Amino acid sequence: MDLFKQLEAEKKRGEMLEKAMKAKGKKTCERPIKELSLHELETLKGSLEELRENVRVRVSELEASSSLLLLGKRPVQEDDAPDSI
Repeated sequence: MDLFKQLEAEKKRGEMLEKAMKAKGKKTCERPIKELSLHELETLKGSLEELRENVRVRVSELEASSSLLLLGKRPVQEDDAPDSI
């Protein structure tokens, strides 16, 4: 009977380890904030700051590109034309 109890305990331990491995396997951004360690939170913060900077740069690029497209569509007026030589 003692062997049977030991087997059951090992099965439960195996199930708990499997759950822990699945939870740890989740990406940091998929886990609830309350489950993250300080190191994971700092890493997440750095990643979000980097993302924000990348978005800011991309928005600036798109705005500049959009401005150039609008300038390119503007008709040339007599005052804008270069002087003929």
